[in-house]
Amino acid sequence: MKICTNPEYAIKEGDVLKIAQESSTIQRLYEAGQNYIIMEYLERSTLFQYLDFGWVLSGKLMR
Repeated sequence: MKICTNPEYAIKEGDVLKIAQESSTIQRLYEAGQNYIIMEYLERSTLFQYLDFGWVLSGKLMR
């Protein structure tokens, strides 16, 4: 569960996650409200960690 202090942010992120549900790399969205998002938890490196390790983003990964 992600709690958002800015309702506009929660709605926008929820909308993006709804659109991206066809992708196998995006976490499942269960519910989104005005100040929260409930989604699948994935144990993965963050973008910051990925770049901090010095790994290069491929075109495929960026898409």
